[in-house]
Amino acid sequence: MPDFVDNEEAVDNELLKWWADQSFDNGFGQDKFEKGIEMYLQALDGSAPDLDAEAAKLGENADQRIESASMFATKFFPSETMPAIERMFETHEGIIAMEAIQEAMKDGSFAGDATPAAGLSEDSLKEMMQDPRYWSKNDPAFVRQVEAGFKKLYGS
Repeated sequence: MPDFVDNEEAVDNELLKWWADQSFDNGFGQDKFEKGIEMYLQALDGSAPDLDAEAAKLGENADQRIESASMFATKFFPSETMPAIERMFETHEGIIAMEAIQEAMKDGSFAGDATPAAGLSEDSLKEMMQDPRYWSKNDPAFVRQVEAGFKKLYGS
């Protein structure tokens, strides 16, 4: 193996095994084998975002912003979605998007427009009031939706 390849990681790397087999089957010498690995690693390195540059775009408090977004994501999203969230955090835009989600959830605007759908009846509003999101007051957007429905029905 070339010096720039971590031997421990190379053991389980399917792509490296494939390249070694292809090189052997095609009679490539050590130089050509190493050149293929080097070209692949350069391509990978060129496609990865510059994390320091992305953090710099977030300003002086970048570390705190990233940590806050990460803690929120860990608490809010299921563990199986974390690889996608981590990829999102590779850019400053991803951190800004997560901050927008955090802010929307703080003020209850995450649910969007709380205006009730046309045709909402008193019975359906009373049914909504039985929902724990209404009576425990832990979903302000849902509470506003019920209140807006009564206002629309009864005009005040």
